[in-house]
Amino acid sequence: MYTLREFHGMMRDSARVGAYAAALKDAVSPSSIVLDLGAGTGMFSLLACAFGAKKVYSVEGAAAVHHLKLLAKENGFSDRIQIFHGDSNKITLPDVGRLRASAGRFRGLRLLHTHLRTEPLTR
Repeated sequence: MYTLREFHGMMRDSARVGAYAAALKDAVSPSSIVLDLGAGTGMFSLLACAFGAKKVYSVEGAAAVHHLKLLAKENGFSDRIQIFHGDSNKITLPDVGRLRASAGRFRGLRLLHTHLRTEPLTR
């Protein structure tokens, strides 16, 4: 789990944040249901809402995700962001179960290399 200091370092990485923000802006539409897996403090969840997402599910194991509740409220997104604190392998998303997995139905961003310098790359 990351500490708030480590989340802060990731949020200050302008190249990383800019790339994700541009990709989100391109991918999100008013009908989008977004899953922010490993949401951290929820920065990308908030951006997805700002770019018009209908619903955002923010999933994070670290307690830092609790900051998102206040941030969502302050930004007027609390009705569109649902927060899950815990193991991503043990959650069920309410709306996704009704969707059919057909070509073009699910889209996402593949996170290739977002780890910190001291953390090994997962395979």
